[in-house]
Amino acid sequence: MSLKFEENNTFALVTRGLTYYKLKRYEEALGDFSKLLDLNPDDAMTLGYRGQTYLGLKQYEVSLNDSINSLQIDPKNIIALLVQGESCFRLVRYDESLKSLTELLNIEQKNVDALKTRGKAYYMLENYKYSSKT
Repeated sequence: MSLKFEENNTFALVTRGLTYYKLKRYEEALGDFSKLLDLNPDDAMTLGYRGQTYLGLKQYEVSLNDSINSLQIDPKNIIALLVQGESCFRLVRYDESLKSLTELLNIEQKNVDALKTRGKAYYMLENYKYSSKT
């Protein structure tokens, strides 16, 4: 006996999409997150997840766009702020990266991923004083 997957079950799509993401099966995760956004285009969390998935696929501009759209809906979305900071860093837009990551750290001070990327951004800007204090 096998389980039947309900294509419009949002809980199942989120769960499966996140599982695919953790397994680095980004194309499959992208399919689930895009399906979720077809069902609810204003879901800030799903936009953040999809942006994170595009980041894994090294599609930094698309990733950045999803994070911007997510933040328009929920300006304090931690995932979207991290995706925006990481995407900007990868696009060599270090000042923008710092802005997003600092905003995230104002919400969640001990976010290790944000701290690491912010330190690297300061380093790339040759601001060594702050690169070692993040």
